[in-house]
Amino acid sequence: MPNETWQSDFTHYPLTDIKAYPKGVEIITWLDDCTRYALHVSAHRAITTTIVKATFRKTAGQHGIPASTLTDNGMVYTVRLAGIGRQGGRNSFEQQLRDWDVVQKNGRPNHPTTQGKVERFQQTLKKWLRAQPVQPATIDELQAVLDVFVDEYNSRRPTDPCPTRQHRPPCSRPCRKLCPATAGTPTRMTVSVTTASTKQVP
Repeated sequence: MPNETWQSDFTHYPLTDIKAYPKGVEIITWLDDCTRYALHVSAHRAITTTIVKATFRKTAGQHGIPASTLTDNGMVYTVRLAGIGRQGGRNSFEQQLRDWDVVQKNGRPNHPTTQGKVERFQQTLKKWLRAQPVQPATIDELQAVLDVFVDEYNSRRPTDPCPTRQHRPPCSRPCRKLCPATAGTPTRMTVSVTTASTKQVP
């Protein structure tokens, strides 16, 4: 169901201003698991737990709080595998999930197919970025290009291979309840497997 689970991951992308960005930048994505709707895509010098938490809160403010999240075991998402000394501890993102009663799900280490939807999204995104005739030099330029891609992906580009859904983009699918273009305003509804309850961002 929409907002039942959000997947997240981040990926690296080079910029043409090598002097200012010698190591390139990183792009974080929040993707609705049900609809594959790109909820949030943004570029940063490096993804940290602070950025994960901030982008999660921003996205929840726009689309409602999800029932759960699904990510890999990177330390920006979870510290549960960080070693004996930190077992039982939480980073600030994990604490945010706990504060909002959001279930945290993590794929097994070295098993990226668990997060296959967001992995596939990033593959499509980077292929599209590399195909652009003018490559971005700065984070702001990259963000502008990312915004174009997200709009195209969500609103016009067919992404659903199921023939019964006629290759419709995420915004036009029957279970789309997060898209302002189809719903009028961003939903505040969080839907779980068995219940549907309004869940506002504090």
